[in-house]
Amino acid sequence: MPQIPQYNREVAPQLTPTPYQELKLNEDMFGINVSRAMNNVGKGLSDVGDTLSEIKNKYDDTKIFEMLNTGSNWEQENLHDKDKGY
Repeated sequence: MPQIPQYNREVAPQLTPTPYQELKLNEDMFGINVSRAMNNVGKGLSDVGDTLSEIKNKYDDTKIFEMLNTGSNWEQENLHDKDKGY
């Protein structure tokens, strides 16, 4: 059967017990906050990239419709005109 060692607390010279060693660890000690911040920056830049891609796609669609409308107007004015068209 395993034996559990008995813990004897030391006493300082003034007969007051010495304090336990308390480790106050936080996330900054291990760089966890920095890695979380970098993760959030990466997610934010990814969202910005996705939004810019959507804007570019809408702009391209707009330019295509504009070109089709210009071609349609040219066709109406030049080809289907009664006086100077075909």
